[in-house]
Amino acid sequence: MLSFLSILFSRMRRSRAVVSDVNLRKQVRVSALILLLVIGAHATAMYFLEGLSPFEALWLTTTTMTTVGYGDISPGTVAGRLLTIFLIYFMGVFLLARLASLSFEARAERRHDMLCGQWRWHMRDHILIINAPYTGASRYLERLIGHIRADPAYARVSIQILTEDFPEGLPEAIRDLDVALYTGSPHDLRALEAVDVRHARHVLVLAPNAESLESDSLNFDILHRMRELYTGARILVEAVDDSNRERFRRFGAHIIMRPVRAYPEMTVRAMDAPGIEAVFEDLLTPEGNLTRRFNLRIRGCRWGDIVHTLMDSGYGTALAYIDDERQIVTNPLPNARVTGRGLIMSVRREQIPHRAEVQAAVQKLASAA
Repeated sequence: MLSFLSILFSRMRRSRAVVSDVNLRKQVRVSALILLLVIGAHATAMYFLEGLSPFEALWLTTTTMTTVGYGDISPGTVAGRLLTIFLIYFMGVFLLARLASLSFEARAERRHDMLCGQWRWHMRDHILIINAPYTGASRYLERLIGHIRADPAYARVSIQILTEDFPEGLPEAIRDLDVALYTGSPHDLRALEAVDVRHARHVLVLAPNAESLESDSLNFDILHRMRELYTGARILVEAVDDSNRERFRRFGAHIIMRPVRAYPEMTVRAMDAPGIEAVFEDLLTPEGNLTRRFNLRIRGCRWGDIVHTLMDSGYGTALAYIDDERQIVTNPLPNARVTGRGLIMSVRREQIPHRAEVQAAVQKLASAA
């Protein structure tokens, strides 16, 4: 009977508008208080009317109210039986079923709020991601957070996303990476407070549109609001227009980089090792140094000697070599003996060496070895 009443109450409540969490907690407290009063009143009545001991009176009340009904003790007087019908059968069972229904609803609401970004998590020392790309948001965030989780330093760090782009909750692939969502506008101070921006370890402010200068204005507004709240977090901001970099830096950004949607791991590397974004951008932008491949023979040279010789000659920095199977080998050990058919180097734009010069330097090393 108790389970039937609980299901009935749950269906009745679901048919009405969802109550607020505060109202739900209030109803639980009031129902529990009334239930305790009913239990106390019935146990007291059994003590006086039936001549039971305090423990026996409480035993009779609880076993009757929970519909267990062992039958070892039962009211014998007319008054005792009438009070049992009124206090236990009508009120007690009703209130107990109501409490069970409210408890089920509270858990369901809590889970709904967590999934749909309406729950305040009270995080500390976490990674906060603000905004989501207008296009391909799910795929990008899945890859970005996947790379964060792959870093041993962040494998167990709490991660939270602040955005309005997932009103129905995060996709399952992102939730599986142990990520919390808060649905709100990052331009709202209350939302920034709700995601505990003051206590974050890292804050990543993504550009909503990687092709639009409007993204810089939106991100500047977010930085301005975070500055009002103050956060000791390391802040990474994506800037579409390079001319806005200094502006972002003045308002608290520690790392400023261009939006790179194809390689979210670059964002993770910059977050973990500030300054590395400058290295990436130098390699990828036309204004920076150049990356060149030199096809040449390498025979048993020590990698550390190759790097030192080429740098000392002013030719550039060796980044990798191509082995005899045409596989690219990056960052080999300094003492590794290298044999292959080419080098990949970072060279200065104003001083690009000829292939013959690089070949001669490597051959000289091989002869010395």
